[in-house]
Amino acid sequence: MRLKILVMIVALFVGVGTPASAAPLDRNQVAADARWVVHVDLDAAKAATLAEKVQNRWLGNEVVTQRLAAVKTLTGVDLAKDLDGVTFYGSRLAADTGVVIVHAHFDENRLLGIVRGKPDYNATHYDNHTLHTWAERKDKPGEHTVTGCVFGPELLIVGREAAEVKTALDVLDGKSAALAGSGSALAGEVPEGTVVLAGVSGLGEAGPAFKSPIVSQSESFWAALGEQGGEVFARLEFVAKSEEAAGQFEDVVRGFRATALLQYGSDPEAREIIEKLSVRVSQRTVYVEWRGAAEGVWRLIEQELKK
Repeated sequence: MRLKILVMIVALFVGVGTPASAAPLDRNQVAADARWVVHVDLDAAKAATLAEKVQNRWLGNEVVTQRLAAVKTLTGVDLAKDLDGVTFYGSRLAADTGVVIVHAHFDENRLLGIVRGKPDYNATHYDNHTLHTWAERKDKPGEHTVTGCVFGPELLIVGREAAEVKTALDVLDGKSAALAGSGSALAGEVPEGTVVLAGVSGLGEAGPAFKSPIVSQSESFWAALGEQGGEVFARLEFVAKSEEAAGQFEDVVRGFRATALLQYGSDPEAREIIEKLSVRVSQRTVYVEWRGAAEGVWRLIEQELKK
């Protein structure tokens, strides 16, 4: 992977921040049998220097501002202010599965008015909750149903399958076991300042759609990306099926670092950032860490964006 790709990934993940209020991942809201989880902590993003810079550039794009305005006109939700945080998780490693938990400030009546106008809309009841189901892309390629539920004043649950939404509601209601205290590989440490975290367990059992040499030789993956003390950081943890595979993963990371140094090493600032990438192995676990000054990373992002 080229340094350019790494820089763009940092911009993408750290740049999701908006001036809102949210909290780190609440594992009490995630099912104990979750196989994958992704969480965006917008409170951490609010305090991140790099997130603010990327956000300002993003909001300065006319197309982006027009689309945000269109969403606000339609739904009443200002995505740049009203979205507090998002958690994605699922209990199966399969495409188009899982649920989304959205923490946002919204007008329930206005949103439901939009949903009720969707094709094939239907309302059903589950315990004390109302499930709203409708069709997306009706009579078009990729047509599928969506089920949503307003759990509280600032909490929405959305998924393609009603059964998964019901399971998520059971967890939120305390009727089913949550990820907290489960001992799952997804209960890894979350460093202070994490903006985005992602984890996957049971990778070796993934279906054909997720097959790759790395996936087939892995058991779990955990990553955190954020900013602390003026430094952007990334921490990744792979658990491989064997010590041999772990060593091969280590070689891949070291090879990427060497290639990046060959390509960008003549730039002192880029070289300093690349050299911060470290990797170590402990039995079957590979630990990858990287840190870089937020201001320096932003300058590199700007250089790549200009290209």
